[in-house]
Amino acid sequence: MSTPVWVWPPGQTEPVLAAHLQVQGRQGTWQYSAHHGLAPAQAPDPIALPIRRSSHALHWQADDGLPGVVRDAMPQGYGADRIQALSGRSLTPLELLAHGLPDSAGALEVCADLARKLDWQPAPSSDLAHLATELEAEAPPSRAIRQLNGDHGTSQGGEKPKATVVHQGALWLAKMQDRGGVVGLPAREHVAMTLAGEAGIRVPALDLLNAGAHQIFLIQRFDRSGEPAHPLRHFFASAHTVLDLPLAATPGDPRRSYLVLADRLRRWAHRSPHLADDLRELWQRMAYNALVGNTDDHPRNHALLHDGQAWRLSPAFDITPIHQGHGVTNPAEPPGVVLTLSTGVDRSALATPQRLLAAIPHFGVDWADAARWLLTTATHVASQWENRLRHALNEPSSAATQRALDLCRPAFQLATWVADNASHVTDTAAALAQAAQRRKR
Repeated sequence: MSTPVWVWPPGQTEPVLAAHLQVQGRQGTWQYSAHHGLAPAQAPDPIALPIRRSSHALHWQADDGLPGVVRDAMPQGYGADRIQALSGRSLTPLELLAHGLPDSAGALEVCADLARKLDWQPAPSSDLAHLATELEAEAPPSRAIRQLNGDHGTSQGGEKPKATVVHQGALWLAKMQDRGGVVGLPAREHVAMTLAGEAGIRVPALDLLNAGAHQIFLIQRFDRSGEPAHPLRHFFASAHTVLDLPLAATPGDPRRSYLVLADRLRRWAHRSPHLADDLRELWQRMAYNALVGNTDDHPRNHALLHDGQAWRLSPAFDITPIHQGHGVTNPAEPPGVVLTLSTGVDRSALATPQRLLAAIPHFGVDWADAARWLLTTATHVASQWENRLRHALNEPSSAATQRALDLCRPAFQLATWVADNASHVTDTAAALAQAAQRRKR
């Protein structure tokens, strides 16, 4: 039995019946509809689900039988837990797709009853703020989100409590502190994302709300635009999909790599006039994650987005300082930060100034420009993060805030070291450039 796949074509607010999906164990089959109306450049996945003149079905094998872009739209983590708790049983991937709210990532829905999904409308952020304000300080913030959506959860992935809301006339994702999670998480993410934007990294609009004893971090949905009640939806593919990773992929897999992601970006975005800029920014994001200690840079926290004409690197998201450091280090040596994606061809995810600079030829970045950006960004981050975070936290002058700052400090140790050792960065970049020049001779 096959399940309809509804797709929002670029520039349209109404979906079309684009295909039918059938899953039998690990085997998946995708059959485009006869009149889907999509151009070849508008395929939901140009590699795994290409649009060709022939109408032959597409077949593949995967652990759950799903193509990656469909899996990206499936509720996972917190959202999947709420949906399964409400149903009272464990659901199959196709059932999760059918039961989930229509706030999933990207521009497709996989379900037989599309009308039920289209009837749902997100609540205003003011409703969530009111519910959060009513909670006691010790109460789990997820309770407010559950009350907001009638315990229906969300189709967004990730482990943290979140919900799609209407904020400032657009669709935003609201995220709250997880019980037992990193202290001050909403404020941490707001500060790190704000500083990323100031470093030239593309980020969506951001906001941070105080709601009684709780905080709500808000980030505008970049895969939705236009009128919130009838938005335009944009194709989305996580790096997990772009890298063609199995569900059980772990660090050390040769494809879990910033360098491989750059290669796949060249393939997916070859039509994009922004390709060179996006490759440079991908290197900057790798370096920035290290500078702010975002060691949760896993493949689902990077993505590509279809801008209506071509694929390109999506705006950045989910950048949070969480690195805890490694104890006392030699102050003469740069501290290393172990990211989730590897930073070199040796499959190591260690990020140091030398390794970050050594990787730049793979992204087509100029040595001097890379060193200048690294120094400028590290200096800005090191000088700004503490004051920004102090004022972002709910009680700027409390002892709890000082504890939150002390807990966050190790995440910025690399930025601080780079800012204090500018000559190391410039000398390293110059030596690497000279070595590369000799190899060309």
